[in-house]
Amino acid sequence: MRALILFLFFGIGIHKNQSVGETYQFKPLLNYKNALRESKQNKRLTLLYFSAYGSVVCEMMKENIFGDANIKSLLKQKYCSFKAMVDDKTLISKAEQYISKLDKKPVLTVGARSIDIQVSVLKTNIQPHFVIIDENGKQIRHLVGKTNAKDFFKFLVGK
Repeated sequence: MRALILFLFFGIGIHKNQSVGETYQFKPLLNYKNALRESKQNKRLTLLYFSAYGSVVCEMMKENIFGDANIKSLLKQKYCSFKAMVDDKTLISKAEQYISKLDKKPVLTVGARSIDIQVSVLKTNIQPHFVIIDENGKQIRHLVGKTNAKDFFKFLVGK
């Protein structure tokens, strides 16, 4: 009985967009130039999303925004979307490792590569951070920090 009460207590608070598999799935940002090339080939804008596993705000965005049907539809139709996890400790292959031009330190992990891309290209390291880029690599607009589904949709459509 106690387990049932706990299940009901915690289950009632689940938001309709939080169920598994319903949120929009971003491709991992592995290479900035390749991401732009893919978008250009597909005649879509590039959406970069810099996130962190350890960020409560990023998790809230995932739960409250990327399950929204209108946002998912717009992302699928208009964007090639890439996500960069800045705190991902996964080692990248030796062939992909390099020395950062910014701080002259070796870039050895997925997260370090993500931060290097964000800082070198966007001149910031705040998460969550969204950037829309056109086919010529020009940044159109960006959004930093927490938002809601209505404002994120406006950001995507340019209002």
